[in-house]
Amino acid sequence: MDKYEVMATKTTPYILLDPQSGELLLAGESWPENAMDVFHPLFEKLDEYFALDKEQLRVEVKLDYHNTSSQKLMRELIFRLQHAKDSDKTVILNLYYLDGDTDMMEDWEELMDDMSLNYQILKRTD
Repeated sequence: MDKYEVMATKTTPYILLDPQSGELLLAGESWPENAMDVFHPLFEKLDEYFALDKEQLRVEVKLDYHNTSSQKLMRELIFRLQHAKDSDKTVILNLYYLDGDTDMMEDWEELMDDMSLNYQILKRTD
């Protein structure tokens, strides 16, 4: 599997899934007209990644802003990560929010409610 990289635009996040390092990064803003166009290819690549018998994935989510449709697909991403964990994969999830952005912090807390993933919600100061 090759590295999967999508450059950020004004309305879509930077996405990097690196099978060599076992890392997934989402960064920037996510408010595309059709969020499924952004997230569906990522879901396919994640399925491909875990089909390779990869045992661990470290996920860093550094979104400055996301709209409602992106939030719904972030929930789908987290469910997929939970499924991987339930299938004996190690998933480490770090969700970041900008200092002072309590809405994003609360969004992450709500998304992680009832999940048993190894996660942290961390404040960014940049």
